[in-house]
Amino acid sequence: MHVICPLRHTLSPLPLQHVPNQKHSFSQQKNVTHICRDSSSHVEIRQSTSAKTHEPIWVYVDAVHFSSLLSSVTTLSQGYVLHNIAACIGLEDDDYLANPLISMYGRCGALLDACAVFDSTVTPNVVSWTALITCFVMNGHDRGALQIFRDMKNSGMEANRVTFLTVLRACTNIGSSLEGRMIHACVVESGLQSDVAVETSLVNMYDKCNTLEDACILFDKMRLHNVVAWTSMIAVYAGHGRHEEAVLLFWHMQSDGVDPNEPTFMNVLGACASPRALPSGRLIHALVLFGGFDEDVGIGTALVTMYSKCGEVEDAASVFGSLRPRNLVSWTAMMTAYKEYEQHEDCLLLYKQMLLEGCKPDNITFTIVLNACASLSYLSEGMCIHMTIGYLGLEADVRIASALLDMYGKVGALPEAYSLFNAVRQRDRVLWSAMISACILKGHRKEGLQLFQKMQEEKVEPDEVTYLSVLGACGSPEELDDGRTLHSRFTQVGLSLDLVGGSLISMYANCGELEDALRVFQAMQSLDIVAFNAVITACVQHGVSEKALDIFSAVQMRSNDANEVTFISLLNACAGLVALQKGRKIHALIVEAGFNLNSPVENALFNFYSKTGALEDVHVMFDKLSSPSMLSWTAFVTAYAQHGLGKEALFVFRRMQEEGVVPDEVTLVALLSACNHAGMVDAGADIFVLLSSNYRMELTADRFAGLVDLLCRAGRLMEAECYLSKLPLEISNAHWSSLLSSSLLHNAIGLSRKAATYMFDVDP
Repeated sequence: MHVICPLRHTLSPLPLQHVPNQKHSFSQQKNVTHICRDSSSHVEIRQSTSAKTHEPIWVYVDAVHFSSLLSSVTTLSQGYVLHNIAACIGLEDDDYLANPLISMYGRCGALLDACAVFDSTVTPNVVSWTALITCFVMNGHDRGALQIFRDMKNSGMEANRVTFLTVLRACTNIGSSLEGRMIHACVVESGLQSDVAVETSLVNMYDKCNTLEDACILFDKMRLHNVVAWTSMIAVYAGHGRHEEAVLLFWHMQSDGVDPNEPTFMNVLGACASPRALPSGRLIHALVLFGGFDEDVGIGTALVTMYSKCGEVEDAASVFGSLRPRNLVSWTAMMTAYKEYEQHEDCLLLYKQMLLEGCKPDNITFTIVLNACASLSYLSEGMCIHMTIGYLGLEADVRIASALLDMYGKVGALPEAYSLFNAVRQRDRVLWSAMISACILKGHRKEGLQLFQKMQEEKVEPDEVTYLSVLGACGSPEELDDGRTLHSRFTQVGLSLDLVGGSLISMYANCGELEDALRVFQAMQSLDIVAFNAVITACVQHGVSEKALDIFSAVQMRSNDANEVTFISLLNACAGLVALQKGRKIHALIVEAGFNLNSPVENALFNFYSKTGALEDVHVMFDKLSSPSMLSWTAFVTAYAQHGLGKEALFVFRRMQEEGVVPDEVTLVALLSACNHAGMVDAGADIFVLLSSNYRMELTADRFAGLVDLLCRAGRLMEAECYLSKLPLEISNAHWSSLLSSSLLHNAIGLSRKAATYMFDVDP
């Protein structure tokens, strides 16, 4: 039988007579020194003499044993030697040996040799055809595999179960629904449509061909669902974003009495990776523990990812802490969680622990920790990581080089960024974009625009990432002309407005041109969440909050897409309008979408209810929190402070202390403001001393000014003057002005003269 190899014109065959020297190549692997054939058609392979007896060792090999030898071949040179031996001793014409030879050449990537063996087979059977198809699929030549399958059908040979499983994998790889339907028809014709493995492969094929409904229909028609079939369908739903159906299918699987395995848990946990699905995720976690799967590193990593995407970073850290062993993927998953929730210190600590435990980081790990250094402005740590990258020889990795440039740019080390950038000989558009972005992030907008010009002079074609980076340089009315020029350039190069619309909206809004921003929004054909958020933020930024709410209502009728940025902007709009009822409707949507457990959204809700005077709602919302974060406590304190309720603010603060929550500087400012408005001088002074000594807050001039203002309002002028006189910081006239005004008000002539003298000394 002769088959036309689909690769005949793309590869050069190596004739068998050109194989490496038989004795040399084979003896390196098997120590063969002599081969002969006896009268019983057995092969004698004499190996080197035994070290103990000095007698030759003879091995008798027939076609069956030779097939076993072929299955252990790991290199093409070994395979050539064995094939040559088979030819020398007359086994080459044995059809039994043809299939192992085809498989061996397939494993070694020698497809032309596999075809040659197949062509020399007198009567190829279904195993021979399947072996050849497998060779092509294994080496990524899926269309060639489909052509061989068609040749097989034309020859009259019936495919078996293994053939269909293999050729369906080829269809899955290339996403060809047309070929897939043809093979499905062949499956039905052969009577294998009830085979669970074949049906599951068909489901996977329809999924990868983006014909989800066909996959669903086929799954529903299956008479028997084993764990592989259930898992495949769960993965199909999860892969298409239909997470609720994936989770529901998992519970149906449970009720059907089929126990889940590791892939099942990993896929269904992926479907629970959103705040709305957190309760289901916790139940499935309980099943993981009950089934004894908690020590599986893959499932553990899936749990870490699930909890982090649900906003439960502490639960993610708890799972990770109990995970043994940990691999690179699990370390990276936990670092990603810390990165997403801006816990950069924890991210760096985890990186150090990872190194101590001997796990070698990769390019993804390095980009995460470099991002942490950039966010914390940790130059020295970033430079140490840079040294590690150099030691591992990863500096040439484009992703890492870009992350290094980003880190140096964000910490303000532009000379180091330029040094790294100039050290790269062949700079691609990714590095150019990173360097441009580094300049723009530190406010060097002109340098960023100059680099963009130089990039084009060096014939490096910008892409949408580059254009978006450069567009970030146009953030004030002075750069409006540059922004308009870029907008025009986008049109010239055919860049889709749907890709850059959100950035254009932000650019025009930042340059003070809201009307232009709205025109861009209206011109977009396909609205994404970035553009949606940009236009709402622009409206709030320009004081037209009612317009922001109108746009949200109009878009919501067509799509339910909204994320935390959307909701925060909408709550700010409602706060600006003092629109309590509209804000409550937004709150209901937040709960429905599962974002009520998100800390930034929580704080926006606190701010909204506070600014609309609904302090009872603030209290109720806070009491519903199971474990309030420091930000939540601070928002609660701020709500009372904004309304001058000093006693209530202090009461919340004391509760905060009892819970062991350490306040930050925002808490300090809020408390001083509350005491100031309520005239609670002693309490304010005590809070100031407590926070500056016990919590080691930085003593800035503005914070002292708040305390001085508080003392002046209470008429305690001598204490205010004492604080100002001993202030170990550079102060301005504004600080003495408060004391002067209060001195005149209380007719303290001597103190007013002293204040005036200090003011003259500060600013003659």
